[in-house]
Amino acid sequence: SSGINAEYGRLTKLLEMGTAEVGGLTNPETRFISPTIITNPDLNSELMTDEIFGPILPVLQYEDLNTVVKDLRAKEKPLVTYLFSNNAKHIDLIKKRISSGTPRTLR
Repeated sequence: SSGINAEYGRLTKLLEMGTAEVGGLTNPETRFISPTIITNPDLNSELMTDEIFGPILPVLQYEDLNTVVKDLRAKEKPLVTYLFSNNAKHIDLIKKRISSGTPRTLR
């Protein structure tokens, strides 16, 4: 169907908006997209501003947590925010300063 093909095309375009660290495999005949982790996405790209609804996870890495807070607060409220950290102070800071539809912290 043309709707499925359009969605497949949209998702494969998103794969080009960063570096595929894991996955990134596609098959247009079966409309398959492997689970993919994208790093270094442009914060203003569709990958970071649109809802994905596909097997693509953009990941941002920061050295300074205050930069994360500043960057996220400058944008529209995200649907979800994940923080991978064992540092209780970092977790508390993100929970207090970042608003998202579904905040998640993973230790």
